[in-house]
Amino acid sequence: MLSSDWQKQIESCNRLRALAVHHKDILLKDWIVTRVFIQGLLKQLQSLRSTVSKNALLGFKDMIETLKGKFDNELDYILPNVMKKATDTNVFLSRTAESVLLSIANN
Repeated sequence: MLSSDWQKQIESCNRLRALAVHHKDILLKDWIVTRVFIQGLLKQLQSLRSTVSKNALLGFKDMIETLKGKFDNELDYILPNVMKKATDTNVFLSRTAESVLLSIANN
């Protein structure tokens, strides 16, 4: 996730998304690993490449929807960043961030 190559960043986000959806037990078992993933997604969220930022947002959405209420302790770190993206002038990002915010509210 820390690569400067944006294609590798997208690929690593996709792998995390697959992990969250298909192997949530790994994330639930070890919160240290989960926090490392969250920190990586937060870093990718700040990317100047909108596709990387959007993929990070989708990663958060997948984790929130999969882990449900177990993700609440992490919202202090995530919520301000997602809210910032929801106000982005790039509609591509703001709509995705809005969907993440809805997932937070619903889960």
